[in-house]
Amino acid sequence: MGSWLRPFLAPALNWVSSQNLQKYGAVLSRFVPGILENEEATKRSLQDDILQNVEEVQEIIGYHFKDRNLLRQAFTHASYHKDCISYERLEYVGDSVLNLMITKQQFSKYPNLPPGLLSPLRAANVDTEKLARVAVKHSFHKYLRHGRPILTRRIQSFINDLPEYPLHSHGLINAPKVLDDVVESTIGAVFIDSNSSIDTTWEVLITVHLIVL
Repeated sequence: MGSWLRPFLAPALNWVSSQNLQKYGAVLSRFVPGILENEEATKRSLQDDILQNVEEVQEIIGYHFKDRNLLRQAFTHASYHKDCISYERLEYVGDSVLNLMITKQQFSKYPNLPPGLLSPLRAANVDTEKLARVAVKHSFHKYLRHGRPILTRRIQSFINDLPEYPLHSHGLINAPKVLDDVVESTIGAVFIDSNSSIDTTWEVLITVHLIVL
């Protein structure tokens, strides 16, 4: 070491002595277990919250899952973390199942309507805003797991606008697609968990008022 540096580094070198390292190492050793314990407590708390969320959603939709991981997946946005399994595949299934069931209901309910009138009627029953309103009505947004704060802001803005348009805004307010998605992913999860039972899925749709008899 250059002699000109010694006056500047000497205090630091003196402080980093074996005695000081032992002293402050002992202090750190008392804190580290507490830090790790807090991390474990936080993980347990998050796990408890997730379990509670699963129970609450099951009560809302009137269906209890055999595989609860499907329900957790149904409420997991791709932004939650990089290795998560998001709701995208379940949403794909739910979208198809919902369209099938709406079609089936309308075919029976309106025997004299031609396809040209049945198609827009079906579209009106599965449009983004209607499904987003269902999600808000049942507080699905509170259980959504994601990592994008902008989604929370968009959802809250949509909720704030709803009183002005109690039934439907017909495109005058922006319904976040994530709310539409989570309704469809939940339908998909029920369909898969119930071994593709149309009857069971139909009951859930009635419970959440997606189907009005």
